[in-house]
Amino acid sequence: MAAEAHEVSSKTDAPEQKSRTATSAGRTQRAKKQPRQSLTERVKSIRPLELLPGLLLAAAVMALYTYYSLQQVKHWITPSWDLAIFTQMAQAYAHFSVPIVPIKGPDFNLWGDHFHPILVLLGPFYALFPSPTTLLVVQNALVAFASFAIVRFTQRAFALAQKTEDAQKSDPAQNAQSAKLQGVIPTITGLLLGAGFALSFGVQQAIAAQFHEVAFAVPLLAMSLGYLVLASRVSGTERARYLAYACWWALPLAFVKEDMGITVAAIGLIIFIRTGWLSTAVDILMPRLSAGTPAPMRTRMQQLYSSWARTPAVAESTLVMIWGVFWSAVAIYVILPYFNSGGNFDYADKVNFSAALGDPFGSVLQMLSNNTKLATLGLLLITGAVLWVISPLAAIALPTLAWRLLSTMESYWASTWHYSLVLMPVVFLALLDAVMRIRYDVVPAAIPVRSAARVADSAPAQEPQSNTEPGRLTALARRIPVWALPAAALFLAASPIFVPGSQQPLASLGNAQFTASALTTTDQMKQDAVQKVPEGVSVASDLSILTQLIPGRTVYWIGHTGEPAPDYVVIDRKSNSWGGNPPTNAAQYAADRYGHSYAKYATVGTIDIVRRVD
Repeated sequence: MAAEAHEVSSKTDAPEQKSRTATSAGRTQRAKKQPRQSLTERVKSIRPLELLPGLLLAAAVMALYTYYSLQQVKHWITPSWDLAIFTQMAQAYAHFSVPIVPIKGPDFNLWGDHFHPILVLLGPFYALFPSPTTLLVVQNALVAFASFAIVRFTQRAFALAQKTEDAQKSDPAQNAQSAKLQGVIPTITGLLLGAGFALSFGVQQAIAAQFHEVAFAVPLLAMSLGYLVLASRVSGTERARYLAYACWWALPLAFVKEDMGITVAAIGLIIFIRTGWLSTAVDILMPRLSAGTPAPMRTRMQQLYSSWARTPAVAESTLVMIWGVFWSAVAIYVILPYFNSGGNFDYADKVNFSAALGDPFGSVLQMLSNNTKLATLGLLLITGAVLWVISPLAAIALPTLAWRLLSTMESYWASTWHYSLVLMPVVFLALLDAVMRIRYDVVPAAIPVRSAARVADSAPAQEPQSNTEPGRLTALARRIPVWALPAAALFLAASPIFVPGSQQPLASLGNAQFTASALTTTDQMKQDAVQKVPEGVSVASDLSILTQLIPGRTVYWIGHTGEPAPDYVVIDRKSNSWGGNPPTNAAQYAADRYGHSYAKYATVGTIDIVRRVD
């Protein structure tokens, strides 16, 4: 019936007839709505062989980065500061305690530094494996899962697009040929995208730079954006379902870090746009003259609200935007100052958003005014084979780029450390979305209202438009293999590793000293020094062996003042902490520093250990 109505409507230009036909189509679509599959049915529908390529890639990524992390720890290459902070936090969570981190200062609550309640999930893992290495392994696992998710979403996106394309073909031979390619090309494309993501500079630098909370954002972003890609390949109720999934996966991002709430709001905005409801809102607020006398504004506002509430994914995406802004605001203005010993947000002076909003043009110039900033932007652009920016998903990277490039902290501008990690899922899923847009036509939203809604309260659902003949440029682009751009992205991500003198972390795997299985004299010395300090005591140390001392001990950083006198003090005379001028008498230094008597306990190589004796 819907098809017949659509055929009739195509033969006339009468507005009234089009409206009646579309309404009939909407009713028919709702009448034929299929029941939603249960979770069990969805699990049974999964083909294990389809999962295998993604699982193998994830296992390879996990093995690669875990080996890298273990070699870092073995040879004491992993810097101590941030890893020590988060290890001490995980130790507190493992004992069901508030995250007091003495390394940051006396009774320092880490909720006063950054807002990351999601890190409470580290507690059970640390309880089972009380070691700083546990945090690194968890971080690697999160990256590996995101790699798998990218492969799987690529397979599913191509399957949906191919299903639509096959339905428009009348030649069974063509359908059979496409079916053969359907199982190969999407998998290859997904593996290229997943590997490119795993080897991207943002992931490498984050893995090399200890542990950071943003690692938890990676799988959440991959899942949310993955469902956004799927939503762009379908229409109607199925599109609404995928958009709802994207909403649900975006929500926990607000608990990763205080700035991620704005990223959540950006995701919500993209979802809101992809519902296609904006055109409905315009039709309700500004009805066409041909539709007769417009209803009173109050009536139109009621219709607008009803349509907003009853159109799937519209209300949800709006609430996602509110949710993200709410948690960022509450975290920055309420939670962080409350738990901070100084009663403020320590990073508030790093970015002047008021000035940026007051002078948008000047802010853009500021973001492009430095060679380091331009180098980071250029590297980001190249990493996604440039064309990732044509996807609307690319806009999700803007909040992170804005606070980094507008900051007065030069370390935020560079491509090193962990600051680019959250951008990598955006880049590669935006690239997937761009590939799908180039290869296949854009699918109209056509999301019907929920069954409880009146037809008059919402714009009628429309049948998806049939594909038109592509333009010359589009036809030329479609001749390029769909895996070409992902292959280029993988090449651009991996090739710097093999450049002589490369600064990419994985380049160190070609260094015999890094990959050596035997401990050096210095490595063994530090390991022995850690074992010399008994468990269950308090100890102050420089950065040399700070992190490894944490399991089973209360650890302070020797550089802080106001801390209680520890049971033990550890000083590495070769540590960079002393600037080449270490204390010559560790016991006397500790006595002067803490106001109590200390005596020599042990000397291991260049490391002096003294014990409190009063």
